[in-house]
Amino acid sequence: MASFPTAVKSFTTKVPSQTIASAHVNDIQDEVTAIEDGLLNGTAHFQSSNSTLANLTVSGGSTLATLQVTGNSTINELFVTKEPPFALVTQTAAVQVASATFTAVSFNTQTFLSTSTMHSTAANPTRLMPASSGVYQIQGSVAWTDGTTAGIRLTDILLNSTTIVRRHNQPGARNAGTIMTQAVAATYRLQTTEWVELQVYQDSGSTSSLEAASPQFSMIKVR
Repeated sequence: MASFPTAVKSFTTKVPSQTIASAHVNDIQDEVTAIEDGLLNGTAHFQSSNSTLANLTVSGGSTLATLQVTGNSTINELFVTKEPPFALVTQTAAVQVASATFTAVSFNTQTFLSTSTMHSTAANPTRLMPASSGVYQIQGSVAWTDGTTAGIRLTDILLNSTTIVRRHNQPGARNAGTIMTQAVAATYRLQTTEWVELQVYQDSGSTSSLEAASPQFSMIKVR
């Protein structure tokens, strides 16, 4: 039975004129087979002292649980290629926004969603939620189609339905009948228990609308 990979096999030194027994060959064969199987199937331990590793690749469904570098060892470059959590949602229908009313935009289309927990079209469709705690880049945009010059237009990134993280504030359209766009962005640290929304406001004195497919909201984890 092979000792690898749990121990180092101990062999006795052979001398001239000694009879070669089948166990002598079989023991070596068992160790070679165990080493090959360990390297090919990932069961072999990887340990090195005062050695140089030019490249280390972990691909497919493999997992590198712990990477420890001690002593005088050096890692020149370490690449982590796992895709960060990312969500991009869109509202494909026109959104009616009543005058003097703050409105959180509801999103009915998940253009891209790396993790299902980041958005739901059924429960709280106004919210984007972090897949894990960390720093996120958050962006939102809308296009107002009413074309009125009256009042102001606000577009906010709203935290937990209460706190304004970032706001874009501007007066009504410069020329009557033109479409006016707004965009807002922020980098913010979020916990998994929190969420963000894209909130709009206008006080033209009558209902205004957001152009169909113009409301877009996204977030990506950057750290």
